[in-house]
Amino acid sequence: MVLVAGDRREKIEKRSEEVREEDLTNAIIKVLRTEMKKVYLVEGHGEKSPEDTERKGCSEAKKGLESQGFRVETTNLASQAKVPDDAKVAVMAGPTTAPFEQEMQFVNGFLNRGGGFLLMVDPAPAPGLEGFLKSWGVQVDNDVVLDVSGAGRLMGAGPQIPLVLRYESHKITDRFKAMTFFPLARSVGPSKETVSGITVESLFKSNANSWGETDLRGAEASFDEKKDLKGPLSLAVAVTKEVKPATEKEPAVKARMVVVGDSDFAANGYLQQGNGNLFLNMVSWLAQEEDLISIRPKSPEDRRVLLSQSQQRMLLYLTVIVLPGSVLIAGITVWTRRRR
Repeated sequence: MVLVAGDRREKIEKRSEEVREEDLTNAIIKVLRTEMKKVYLVEGHGEKSPEDTERKGCSEAKKGLESQGFRVETTNLASQAKVPDDAKVAVMAGPTTAPFEQEMQFVNGFLNRGGGFLLMVDPAPAPGLEGFLKSWGVQVDNDVVLDVSGAGRLMGAGPQIPLVLRYESHKITDRFKAMTFFPLARSVGPSKETVSGITVESLFKSNANSWGETDLRGAEASFDEKKDLKGPLSLAVAVTKEVKPATEKEPAVKARMVVVGDSDFAANGYLQQGNGNLFLNMVSWLAQEEDLISIRPKSPEDRRVLLSQSQQRMLLYLTVIVLPGSVLIAGITVWTRRRR
């Protein structure tokens, strides 16, 4: 199968009966591209590597980007002394040590020339980059978001993996209905003090039965209304800024940034389900290609019924005790009557 748009051609190397919707969609995206935009993954501070094929790596995220027609490369800001000029999007996926202040100044310069930046920050002891984010109107809390609704048990996980089923209104998440999950996440939201000229919007939040645990050294986690943050809590934000041109002849540009309080959601071990599409939506929006979000195949709406802990206990008693007990009593009754 060959798709043609003008002088551009994209061939799907499969028999027609083997072509999936995803294959066709990716081919359409590639053939409609007028240029191959570059996405740079920042390295040098323990970030996830696009060459790492283990669960903690992000080689699958790289494959996903390439399937959408992006060219993916790596860069070290300390050695390059800037974000590359041909970068459309830069991704910093979970630094484990704090980047140098000058490196974040390079990121500022990249944003202010119209670039897109995806930053994923993990809970402490990983750096939160609070100073840099504060200047962009973003607040990163020193917590771990725990979800005790019981929803995580559907994935064989505990409360340390909050699930997201509902999303705020934004280009990234419009008509997005798939379930996503965020292992060991911290809360990220708009700062209480706004920054002039910058718009910060929450993309999605944790369950109402969640909280932000601030005692990260405690042996047992329990909600303390005096210290902890009550849910639902924002887990990611989208940031936009209109950048005024240096001269009247130059066009105005728009800086875009997405900050997520977790990097594992885009790791190989968790990129299935809706996580992969959500990650690609973020990068497409940062590359100012909102149209590609609408082209990408929509995940089917998740229609699983999520039970509270009390409902789960009731179901357990019903299936393990009540129903078997009823059958046993009925059997004894029938046996007794027959003996008479």
